[in-house]
Amino acid sequence: YQRRVRGLKLVFSLLFFFTLHFELLNALNCQALTPTSDPQQNFDQINTCLVSQGTAILTSGTFPVVQGLEVPAGATFRGNNTETTILLQTSKTNFLVLPGDKARIEFLTLDANNKLPSGCCSSIVSIVHSNAIISNNVIQNGVDPKAVGVYFLSKSSSGNVVSVSYTHLRAHETGRN
Repeated sequence: YQRRVRGLKLVFSLLFFFTLHFELLNALNCQALTPTSDPQQNFDQINTCLVSQGTAILTSGTFPVVQGLEVPAGATFRGNNTETTILLQTSKTNFLVLPGDKARIEFLTLDANNKLPSGCCSSIVSIVHSNAIISNNVIQNGVDPKAVGVYFLSKSSSGNVVSVSYTHLRAHETGRN
C-alpha cells in the first residue's frame, strides 16, 4: 500500500512538473511568436497566447491569418516593429482586429488584404469597447483605399486612443471617442 502511495505521489509530482514546465514554455513562446505559412496555425498560436497568457508578441515577418483576431480585455498584441504584418486570408469576419476593454495593439502592420466583406461595419480595426490603445501601427487593405481603417461601432465606448504610423484609409465613427 505504501509503495502505491509513493508511486502515485511520484506520478503526480512529475505531472505537476511537466504541466508547469509546459506552461512556462508556452509563456516564453508567447513573447516571441514566429510566422508560419499556415494561416490557421498562425491564428491558433496568436489566439491561444492572447487568451491564455494575455500577451502575444510577434517577431518580424508576415503572419497570414484565416480570420480576424479578438484581443481580450487587458491583453497586449504587438510586433517588434511595423515589419510584423498580420495579413487576412479569408472573409470569414468583417474585421481584422477587435480590441477588448483596455487592450493594447502596437507596432504591427494590419493588412486586410482586400478580404473584408463589403457592407456595414467592415473595418480593419473595429472598436466596440473602451480604453483600448491602438498605437504605432500601419493600417492598410492591400491596395484598396476604400476600406474603412478604424470603425468606432459603439456610442457607449470611450477613452480609446488610436494613433497610426500610416494609413491611406478612411475612418468611420458611429459613436464618440
